[in-house]
Amino acid sequence: MAITLTVDETTLTLPSPNSFSFGYIRQGAYTKTLDGTLRRAINSDKEQYVLGYSKMSTNDFSSIKTLYDLREVATFVFGDLNIDKTVHIDISNREFVPGNPGYYSSVEITLQEV
Repeated sequence: MAITLTVDETTLTLPSPNSFSFGYIRQGAYTKTLDGTLRRAINSDKEQYVLGYSKMSTNDFSSIKTLYDLREVATFVFGDLNIDKTVHIDISNREFVPGNPGYYSSVEITLQEV
């Protein structure tokens, strides 16, 4: 399972996540008319991917954080699922795994389509 993030000329191969979820973020508006009917105008559905890690090493986290700190859009490729999208990277709060302080951490990487 090859999962990569690329920013400019830097490509990072991500470790296999413990969990992976996929969803949509709706871009648009809902309007309630005077007669009470609800109308919606959806402009687009953006895809969102969440990669969950329960034991990520400090080195892997630092590499992902380096890409995140560039504040640039990234190319996300998940070969097994035929995903190849331009995304923004978000990182959840980092929780250290008990018994291994400073080495393993629990974290979620959220990738939202541009």
